[in-house]
Amino acid sequence: MPETTQSAAGTSGPTWWSWDLAAPNTMVPGRVPVVEHDAVGPEQVLLEFVVGGICGSDVPKYSGAVHVAPDHPRSGFPLHELVGVVRASGSERLPVGQRVLAMSTTHHGLREQVLLPAAHVVPLPDDLPDDVAVVSQPTGTVCSALRDVGDVTGRSALVIGLGSTGLLAAHLLASRGARVTGVDPLDRSDVAADFGVHELVTARSRHLVGTGSTFDLVVEAVGHNTETFVDACRLVGMDGQVVAFGVPDHDDYPFPMDTFFRRNAVLRTGVTQDWTRFLAMGVEHVRTHQDVMRRAITHVMGLDEVPEAYRLAAAQREDRVKVTIRA
Repeated sequence: MPETTQSAAGTSGPTWWSWDLAAPNTMVPGRVPVVEHDAVGPEQVLLEFVVGGICGSDVPKYSGAVHVAPDHPRSGFPLHELVGVVRASGSERLPVGQRVLAMSTTHHGLREQVLLPAAHVVPLPDDLPDDVAVVSQPTGTVCSALRDVGDVTGRSALVIGLGSTGLLAAHLLASRGARVTGVDPLDRSDVAADFGVHELVTARSRHLVGTGSTFDLVVEAVGHNTETFVDACRLVGMDGQVVAFGVPDHDDYPFPMDTFFRRNAVLRTGVTQDWTRFLAMGVEHVRTHQDVMRRAITHVMGLDEVPEAYRLAAAQREDRVKVTIRA
């Protein structure tokens, strides 16, 4: 519920709770001004926070590994995977009271209510609980990244990085008939088979490069470094494809051009554009496979545990896959 508080500028008025990035590795409680319902414009929705998922791409912003400008707004930042309830709407598709999945492209989602474009929000079915529904957002981004890879039936696929997104990629590929190998330096044997990983390699991807292995399709699901990207390009087979899904931190990456050229390979990237389409695809996949999908969520934290939730999400631990925050 809104509270009347005084802002840093000295003015008072109704506010909502938020959790804010005050400094690297430091999340603190804050307050943000209420958005009045009559301020919600056409094709906008005001969403009340129910569950949020911490993405691997949030962690470098939280830790300071990725520079966040000093004047960048910190309220509700960084979080973008959301499940909530519509409280005001300018979209006929999303009535007030509708449970929804949403994507905050500004990553300011960790606040009591969030104003979003309706195009970044899709309804949730009644038979998909909130706690597992939040996995639909990253699943949708994987659906987008794999949209042009074609028929993978009977093909060999490698997923580099078996965090939550890598496991989701493995499951999507396996469900489409691919034979999936997964590689990660953390032991993911407790969950890998459930997500369709036929062969698990507990090592860095550079180990596979050294074995001379190649694959028809390689999905790089780590990001934030150059090594795994270069390995992906060296592990792709003749006429194969590399999907660079992990978020890059730099504009310039080394590239094994001669190897890639002589294998006649294709490089694809994974930025989602049509959020309505791919969020809906993510919802349907998670709804159909929710007993498996919920295994990606290893830790559910409350609003009073937000600092610990981010510390946990940033830790390299074999017992941690996906951390979510519940209101």
